[in-house]
Amino acid sequence: VDILKLIARKTVNRSVAWMHAVPAQQLVNVPPMTVRAGTPLLKAGALMLAHDINQIAVTDDDGILVGVVGHNTMARHMPKFII
Repeated sequence: VDILKLIARKTVNRSVAWMHAVPAQQLVNVPPMTVRAGTPLLKAGALMLAHDINQIAVTDDDGILVGVVGHNTMARHMPKFII
């Protein structure tokens, strides 16, 4: 076994070990930032910028989660709307 690979593996294992002990709930935004499905993307993007978040939950009229929109998704689809 290559000694560098062994050292790298141990370093990575130590770096991510904390993830086994931290519950996901500890890292979520409470309450989550949400928009309704009919909210214009410009408004959703403005909310993400104002609250310094990368994603926003999208709900239907009953408040049921229908998906998540993020900066990356918006940027990926932007050329379709510009051209």
